[in-house]
This record gives sequence, structure tokens and C-alpha cells, in this order.
Amino acid sequence: MPTKPARVELSLLGMHCASCAARIEKALRAAPGVSEANVNFATTRATVYYDPAVTLPAVLRQAVQQIGYDTLPPQQDDSSITAPARQLDDESR
Repeated sequence: MPTKPARVELSLLGMHCASCAARIEKALRAAPGVSEANVNFATTRATVYYDPAVTLPAVLRQAVQQIGYDTLPPQQDDSSITAPARQLDDESR
């Protein structure tokens, strides 16, 4: 039975132009388990839909860091993470 996709919003640091946003979006889309990724340069946020059985928000943050950008640390009460994703993210700590 397929896992229901989860959604996470990442606050991004270090973007200077639309090309930076496109580069981050490409890296997130290439991450295992990601079905969709959209980066908004104006709001400096990425919205990522992923399979929580395959990946975790921490892995997505690492994908951003590997290409030279960063993300703000997740908040304990971050309402931008859906419930299944929040549970998995908390277990990874």
C-alpha cells in the first residue's frame, strides 16, 4: 500500500537570485522520495512533497546544504510539517 505523501516547508538561507532558487529546487527534486519541490525566491521558502517511508525532512535539509545553501533549523512546533513527517523528523533526532 503506497504511503501518503507528506509536505514540509523549508526556510532557505543564502539565495541571491532566481538561479539560486532553481538550483535548490533541482537538488530537492533529485532527492530520493521527493515527488514535488517548489522554491519561492521571494519568500525564501521551499515546499516539498515526499514519501515519508523513503526520506525525512532532515535529509532534505542536507540536500540543500550539499549544494552550498542552508535552511533555518526546524521549530519544535513547526506547523508547516504535516503530522506523519513531524513524527518521523522527531524520531530522527
